[in-house]
This record gives sequence, C-alpha cells and structure tokens, in this order.
Amino acid sequence: MAGVDFDEEELRRAMEMSMGNDEGLSVSENPGGSREPGNINQEKAEQMFNIARVEKFKEEEELFEQFGRNKPNKSKIEGSNTKQNIVELSGLPWSAKDDEIKEFLKDCNVVKILIILNEYKKSSGNAKVWVSSKEDLKKALQCHKKHLGTRYINVKIVEQEETNRSTPSDPDAFTVKLSGLPWSATEQEICEFLFGCEVSEGSAGVNIEMNEGGKPSGSALVQLKTKADLESALKYNKQVLGGRYVDVETMSKDGEAKEDKQSTNSPSQAKENTSSNASFKEEKFCIKLSNLSRKDTTADISSFLSGGHVKNVLEIVLAVNEKGKPGYAFAKIGGEEDLKVCLRLNAKAMGNREVEVTQAKLEQFEEAKQGKFFVKLTELSRKVTREDISKFLSDGNVKQVGEVVITLNDKGKVSGNAFVKIGGEDDQKVALSLDKTAMGNRRIGVCQAAVQEFEDAKKHQAG
Repeated sequence: MAGVDFDEEELRRAMEMSMGNDEGLSVSENPGGSREPGNINQEKAEQMFNIARVEKFKEEEELFEQFGRNKPNKSKIEGSNTKQNIVELSGLPWSAKDDEIKEFLKDCNVVKILIILNEYKKSSGNAKVWVSSKEDLKKALQCHKKHLGTRYINVKIVEQEETNRSTPSDPDAFTVKLSGLPWSATEQEICEFLFGCEVSEGSAGVNIEMNEGGKPSGSALVQLKTKADLESALKYNKQVLGGRYVDVETMSKDGEAKEDKQSTNSPSQAKENTSSNASFKEEKFCIKLSNLSRKDTTADISSFLSGGHVKNVLEIVLAVNEKGKPGYAFAKIGGEEDLKVCLRLNAKAMGNREVEVTQAKLEQFEEAKQGKFFVKLTELSRKVTREDISKFLSDGNVKQVGEVVITLNDKGKVSGNAFVKIGGEDDQKVALSLDKTAMGNRRIGVCQAAVQEFEDAKKHQAG
C-alpha cells in the first residue's frame, strides 16, 4: 500500500540526497556546476524516479483490480491503450531515421515513431514514440541520457494532462484543417494519419472538402476531442501521406486556417501584416525557374521556394520554352523582399538539379498561363487503349482529357508510351499527381510533355 501513496516530491528529494556527493550538495549547489559525481548521480536519481513512477501506476492498477474498483481517471499510463504509452525523445541528430530510433530503443516494442518536423520539413531533433505497454515505457526510460551517434538523448514520458482531456463547450474549438492531401485519401486514412489523436465520432469527424466539380479538393476538416488531441495533431504538420506533404493548421472562429505563430500577434501587428500582404499582391513580382525536371510539380516548386525562406508564393505556373520543351516554371511572389530571397536561390539544388532562378515580367507569367498543356504516360501495357487512358485520367479527377496518342516503337509495335492533351494548368497538376499510380497491374509514370513531343508522336501513333 505504501507504494501507492508515496509523495512524488518527497521521493525525488530523498533520492537526490541519497545519491548526492559527500557534502550532500545538489547540482545547483555544487560550486562551478561541472559534471562532478553528484551531477551524474542526479541523472541516475531522475532515472530511478521515472522507473518508480511507472511502478507506482502498475501497483495502483493491480490494487484496484484486486478490490474490483474502477481505475482512477488521473492515471497517466494505461497499459490497455497503446496510444497512451508515449515517450518523447529530444536532442536527436537531425539525420536520425526511424530505424536508428528503433535500434536506440531496441529493448522496447515500438508501435509508431513520429519524427517532428519544422516548418521547412526538416527534423526538429524531437520525436514521439508509442510503445506497447508500461513495461516498454520503463525500458524506454532506462535509455535516458544514453547516446545515439554523438549525441545523448533525453527520454521522458509524455504527460496526458487532465485539464487537456476535457470536452470543449464549443464543438469547433478543437478543429484542424489538413491541406495538400492526396485526392484519393479517405476519412479512415486521415484518421490513421493522425495516429494518437482521438477524432470525434471516428471517421465521421472527418469532413473532406469538395471542389466545384464535386471531387475532393485535397483539403479536410477534422474535429478532435480535446486540446491535447489538437496539440498532437499539429505535430503532424509537413508529414507525408500518400507521397504528399500535408499541412496541418488550427482553425480560427471564422473558419479560416491559421498558423500558431500568428496567434501571438497583437491586433495592430495583424493589421500591419494584412496590409503588407495586400501591397505585395498589388506589386505582382514574378520569377522564372529553369532547368527543372519534367516530373517537378507546382507543389515541388512551392516547397523549394518555401524551404528557401520565400514568405509569399502566390501562384505557380508550369511552362515550356520556345521549342515546346518542359522544365520551366513561372511564379508570382509577394514583394520585393521575397524577390531578393528568390534570386539568392539561383543555382541551388532542387532534387539532383541546379535550378536557375531569374526575375520575370508579369506578361511572361500570363503568357505561360495561356499555354497548351500535355502529359506523357509511360510503362503502359501493350494492350492499352485510348479509352483506358482517358478513363484512368478521368478517374484521377482530370476534368478535360483531350486527344490521346499511343506511340509505336522502331519495330512498329506499341511502345508502352502515350501523349495526352489536357484542358489546362489545373488539369496538368492533377495529372502529374497520378505519377506511379496503378493502372491495372502496372504503376504508370506521368510527366510533363512538350508541344513538339506531342506533334512528333502523332506522326508515329498506333492505329
């Protein structure tokens, strides 16, 4: 019974005194603050304290089971619910991968790892790890202050604060907006993406937004149960679902998505930012990007610019050169400061290519928007028909599928490639997102094509 009723602070003080140096000094009292034995002992004391805390809840659970009582709501560790068995790792090397974290926690049964990313899609050095049981929690805590590579890692239990578990009076208080979703994403897949977050009414709490054509727009609203769930969901910002980076943002009372860092602005600052952004849009600064891969999408270009600290990317248009060759794009950006930042990205790597970034005129941007749009499909079955290709693109939400040209190889047989004329820039974006999507039992390649490639293909097309 004593194990259940111990006072945590008294236990901590007792451990620090018993593990301290000969003079009984704590670390803060140790002159110089160097890593003397007393300092090391405090780390051991903290480790022992964490282990004792796990043992306390285990013992408490056994007692309540023995006397047939309900388990107390204040329990921070619920062995029957994997999603409550969470540790947080901090101080990780930025290059650390899931496999390395699993190896670091090799004695634990790891259920899921979430490496938390910063706004530039880079590792923040922190991670959340779900483990199977309280016993695994205990083993994970024993890894506190151990090394991964050249860095020692902090390991602690993620607290489930009682104040954060309450249900809000406003049903929309804990709602997040997900943007950049694959068009094929289902409500259940979105719930699984937000692992560890309790969605109100399960998949019924996910509202996938539709576009004017009645097709998924790539955005969804998710209603969560508690503040803790909302905070957990925000840590999935910039994580990947179905090959796409997903943005996760909180919702303001007027239903607009907002970033956490903006919530600290004063009303005057918010007004200033709004005015500033409006003036940016009026200036209409543009850039041209060259030497792109024909597989690069507007999302890839947006990530490249945002990762280079460009704040306001207003619109991106894929383009071809005077000879109809792809590998070019134009972007409309927010203002003179963003233009300077963009120009500093000249010759920076995007994938395995050095991208050329130059200033462009608004007229060039508008001309690119009016251009003709084509895609090339590869890895097709030799038995594929034009109707099969049209259906593949239409089912993938391409609204206007034009002429389809299936090409022949040098021997006069179907080559497995095809060129398709499509309705416009939006349809081209959708078509490019279908790259590596299954058509029958094959993964089809989809990339941008040039006008001249399409015209040449018409001269050697199948009957």
